[in-house]
Amino acid sequence: LLPGIQVHAAAHPASAVGGDFYDVLPLGTHGLFACLGDVSGKGVPAAIVMAMAHAAFRCALRTSPPEPQWLLRSAVGSLYDDFVALEMFATAFLVLYDERTRTLRYVNAGHAPAIYRPHGGPSLLLDADEPPVGMLASSNSPGHVLRWRPGDLLVVATDGFTDSTAPDGTYYGVDRLADAIRSVRAQRYQRWEVLVIDDGSNTAKGVLADIGDDRV
Repeated sequence: LLPGIQVHAAAHPASAVGGDFYDVLPLGTHGLFACLGDVSGKGVPAAIVMAMAHAAFRCALRTSPPEPQWLLRSAVGSLYDDFVALEMFATAFLVLYDERTRTLRYVNAGHAPAIYRPHGGPSLLLDADEPPVGMLASSNSPGHVLRWRPGDLLVVATDGFTDSTAPDGTYYGVDRLADAIRSVRAQRYQRWEVLVIDDGSNTAKGVLADIGDDRV
């Protein structure tokens, strides 16, 4: 999508439809927008709400200033009443990357896990600073900025991934995901997803076979 940037996304719903979603869009010739979210609930109701959230973020991208915190504020404003009526909510992680300044701006509305691993440095968990969409009528996050350098890696998944269990009931967990991220070096990130899922342990091998939630 942009020189020097590799993007890989994959979704494995627990059933025919689900509430996890992601989007990746170029912004002009120098920018990139990405978002990933997880709607409460499962099945058709979650899929319908997911479509609403996905459309709201797309609309915000066309009508709001190109800053993740403004995109979140717009989506929160348009979705709040419907989400309250439906008694549902959605986590969301929004990213805007600018190739000219090599900055990655993001906002995190109740989403986990989101892990940033700078090249040559330790992995950092990017904690949420806003509640999930639908919990409050407005959003006040100032947004955050990361200076992006060659070799940096950002991994955003849904809890369907980290809550996956092996046949013996052991959770994969955020710590195991962070350990797998630390092991990534120059290998292609498309291949890395497979390595995380099947990293040689019983827990990882159970991820695909013993999944009870959507996973993105």
